[in-house]
Amino acid sequence: MRSAAAAFLGTMIVAVALAVRWTVRDIPYLSQLMLGVPPAHLGK
Repeated sequence: MRSAAAAFLGTMIVAVALAVRWTVRDIPYLSQLMLGVPPAHLGK
C-alpha cells in the first residue's frame, strides 16, 4: 500500500513538473502573440 502511495506521489510530482515546464515554455509565445510579434525563436 505504501508503494502505491509513493508511485501516485511520484506521478503527481512528474505531472506538476511537466505542467510547469509547458507553461513556462508557452509564456514567451503567448506574450508575443498578444503583442503581435511573430515567435521566430520557436522556429514556426
